[in-house]
Amino acid sequence: MTLENAISLYVQRKQAMGMSFAKGGQTYRAFLRTVGNLSLTQINVDHVVNFLNRFQTSGAFRKRHSLLRHFFG
Repeated sequence: MTLENAISLYVQRKQAMGMSFAKGGQTYRAFLRTVGNLSLTQINVDHVVNFLNRFQTSGAFRKRHSLLRHFFG
């Protein structure tokens, strides 16, 4: 499964549970733009670290780290 498909399904599931999930969806799409539409099996720690290191504030880093941890967890 590609990252784009997985993100779409994940966001749809969150929204079906009654969550708006607009900000989370934006973060996942930013991750998609950063790493490209790879197969989920191709995404590695370096992709995640490179994405997270773009954010200078600890609050932004923690929020995005949490979102990615839940997505891949």
